Amino acid sequence: MKFYGGEDGICWKLKFYANKEYSGIYDKSIKDVIERFNYKYVGCYGCGKCKKEKAGYNIEYDDGRKYFRCGFELIPIKTISKDIVEEAVKMMEIQDRKFIEEIKQTLIK
Repeated sequence: MKFYGGEDGICWKLKFYANKEYSGIYDKSIKDVIERFNYKYVGCYGCGKCKKEKAGYNIEYDDGRKYFRCGFELIPIKTISKDIVEEAVKMMEIQDRKFIEEIKQTLIK
C-alpha cells in the first residue's frame, strides 16, 4: 500500500487480488483504472510472477464484457472512509497471507 498525489488528487493504492470478495468501491476502482488507460493494460503481461494460476482481478461489466487486470499492479482507491479503511485492513491481511504462502512454496523447492 502507498499514498499517491497526482493529477486526480490524493489517493491510496493497494494490492488485494487474493481476495475473492470485496465491496463495490473496490470493484469500481479496478474498473476506473482499466478505463483510465482505455483498456490497454488488461490481460496477463506474461511477466512470470504468477505461479500456478494467474494472480489478479477478474472484472465483469453489466453488459457481459470480462477483463483481467494483473494483480501485481497497485489499484488506486480514491474514496477514503472508516468503512473502506476497515475493509482494506481485512483485505491486506488476506493478501499478506497469500504472499507468505507463495514465499513458503518458493523456499520449499
